[in-house]
Amino acid sequence: MSWFDTLLAALGLNGAGALNEDRQRMRIHCDLPAVIGWAGGPTIQGRTLNVNSRGVTVLTPVALRKEQALEVVLHGKRGGQLRLPARAIWCRRKSDSEDHEAGVEFEDISGPARPDVMTFLRQELAIPVLDDRQKRKFRRISANWPVEYAVSTLEHRQAQVKDVSPCGCLLLSRYPLLMYSDVTLSLRPDPASPPIRAHGIVHRCTRLEDEWWEIACPLVSMSEADQARLVNAIEKHMVVKGRRARGRRAK
Repeated sequence: MSWFDTLLAALGLNGAGALNEDRQRMRIHCDLPAVIGWAGGPTIQGRTLNVNSRGVTVLTPVALRKEQALEVVLHGKRGGQLRLPARAIWCRRKSDSEDHEAGVEFEDISGPARPDVMTFLRQELAIPVLDDRQKRKFRRISANWPVEYAVSTLEHRQAQVKDVSPCGCLLLSRYPLLMYSDVTLSLRPDPASPPIRAHGIVHRCTRLEDEWWEIACPLVSMSEADQARLVNAIEKHMVVKGRRARGRRAK
């Protein structure tokens, strides 16, 4: 297994998505307490298996009906809490236990609830992606790719990728960004190909010399197609760098 496969497995990025639209979105493995309730029914205790900004996969002691209206409360390890209306998309019993896995989609996530979801993800999920242990375990590669980014309604701006991995990138920009800003990224490892699109969270923004800013962005949402293109671009970049290094040693 390559280090890319190991990384994707450790982050839960190599499995199939759980929800209709989110089959094309990256999901992040996490283990958090989840309280699930519905009208006229009991409140049950479960655990999350993975989550993204659109929904969550949960482990529950009882089966959920497809399209069943729910209320889901997630309790974060840092004291945060997320309470949202939701609906069950699918449910299946585990082969090795009496528990069930269920895919749950948050309702009205494009409206006022979206800031709540993004805040929860920033606090509970984004920061650990780039903690020191992850940095030591999964190395990032140096790159010099152009990237276009945008924050909320601000204009699109140009930057450079300083280094990158399948779980995040380090940018060089002339403009600073606020911590925990939700960033839309368009990376161009190959100028002749369409950009690789992803959503990230600003984890760090440090001023460098000559008015440059170094911005660390864990990736929290990406289609499976763009995720595969990013992994392929990184692998190709490493192969090219290896050939160049061998050529220099041969001279």
